[in-house]
Amino acid sequence: MLYIAPYDITPDADRGKVHTLLSSFGNRVQYSVF
Repeated sequence: MLYIAPYDITPDADRGKVHTLLSSFGNRVQYSVF
């Protein structure tokens, strides 16, 4: 399940968590695909 919130209404703490989550997920996908 993917949860994407607009940055305008996302608190800074949650924004950092979401960014970290997406980054690690993207890296994992990139490494598994390539």
